Amino acid sequence: MVKEYFVKCLFFIVSVSYAALITQTSLFYISHPIYLYQTDLMNLITGGMIIREGKAKDLYNNETQLYYQNKVTYPYEKHILLPFRNIPIVGFLYIPFTYMSLKMATISIFVINLGILFFFHKLFISNVPGLSESKQLLLLTLSYWPSVATLISGQIVGLILIAFALIFLTLIKKKYLLTGIFTSLLFLRPQTILFLPMLLLMVRNRKKFLAGFILSGLIIFMLNICISGAGVIFGFPKFVFSIENTFFNGRLSDVSSVYFTIKQLFPSVGSSGLLVINGLLYLFFLIIFFIKRKSLSLIAGYSASLLITLLFSIHILSHDLIILLIPIYLILSKNTIKPKNFFQNKLVLLLFFTPFLYLVGVPTISTLLLLCVLFYFIFPDIYKNFLAVGLRAKKFLL
Repeated sequence: MVKEYFVKCLFFIVSVSYAALITQTSLFYISHPIYLYQTDLMNLITGGMIIREGKAKDLYNNETQLYYQNKVTYPYEKHILLPFRNIPIVGFLYIPFTYMSLKMATISIFVINLGILFFFHKLFISNVPGLSESKQLLLLTLSYWPSVATLISGQIVGLILIAFALIFLTLIKKKYLLTGIFTSLLFLRPQTILFLPMLLLMVRNRKKFLAGFILSGLIIFMLNICISGAGVIFGFPKFVFSIENTFFNGRLSDVSSVYFTIKQLFPSVGSSGLLVINGLLYLFFLIIFFIKRKSLSLIAGYSASLLITLLFSIHILSHDLIILLIPIYLILSKNTIKPKNFFQNKLVLLLFFTPFLYLVGVPTISTLLLLCVLFYFIFPDIYKNFLAVGLRAKKFLL
């Protein structure tokens, strides 16, 4: 009884501290206009302005980007570039915001992303059995640190969240042509294409899936060529790789993935070595996923696939973890716990609070915890056996 009371008090203290820190961080960004010039929205609008001005062929030129970035931030002058590192069509989507002041654009994107979060919530509770309308569940979505980070940064990851949600919903409804079409939207965030091999293993009708994926993928590819030309598209991977090894080297406390975790733990390993290690580990988990695919439920398989995609992308910032809302919702859909008590599920608790470690500057621990969650989804029997041994040991000691 005392132990249960202590746990509840500790959880209450942690929850209040979390809410206070999230609120303080959000208010800090809002009350300090200088940070408008350091958010990702600024580089996204920079890409949009370059395209709007007819300079798309120089989209991945650092000098061009810095010139237009200073136009975006005028009268504040920047000397260090916050690079636009997305495919051209993403910059094209941000062209309407180039006609606004940076402050107005920030407010507009905030409202749009907030609408996306509401839409995601409604989409899932309307289509996934076991979920019901719940203010607590909506509150969880809005207070989730990656959601807050997305609202602050103005990133497009909200669209990627919707894409992953639609992929899952069409998958369970066996509408594989639509699954393929929605999967092509992942090209908006190229590193998420790591999800594709695992999705192929979950799809029953691969012909329909590939027809939708290839057709819509080609349309996206051609749209990018129309915006910037083929040369710019083929130069994109080289530009991104050069940015990953310069811009993000000084932000190891903000970036997390297996790649950057290894880099932080073993700083002497070079970039080529890190890529090889990251690639081999990704391949290792693909093989395990292939072996275990028939024994995994769709929820476990889909959740594991999302985690593998996140962990083995070259970089993950806190807003990228917003797609972990999908495993949280899926776990709760199969849970008998009432919505208001969803934190009684330890897995939900872990997935909810792990991104918080980004905020306090320890993403390496976050990566390791997410790896533990991944192992749980792939090897649930080992976890249950371990738990059973622990309970027997507890009874023996008592």
